[in-house]
Amino acid sequence: MSEYEAGRDTDALVAERLHNRPHGFYHWDGEVVPGALPFSTDISAAWTLVEKMDADGWLPSLQGCGGFGWRCTLETTSPDAVDVVALADTAPLAIVRAFLAATEA
Repeated sequence: MSEYEAGRDTDALVAERLHNRPHGFYHWDGEVVPGALPFSTDISAAWTLVEKMDADGWLPSLQGCGGFGWRCTLETTSPDAVDVVALADTAPLAIVRAFLAATEA
């Protein structure tokens, strides 16, 4: 798993995978938004990924690591998938890293 950094490039990659469309404009809750939401820096945007992963059958959890950052774990019961664990300094970035790891081709 690559160590994605917070920022627009990572947010655009998340939007591409989330919406299954190339970089550019994305529909979000009925409105068209240029680029992507700040998934890697905003907990509200990142939380939509948690909800998506939950709806897709993952069992997501987010834990603070006692002042040493955050861990996002995605557990699965599917025999075709493996659990994902991602670490980051912030909760949104940990969520994004887990999402990107779970959606790698």
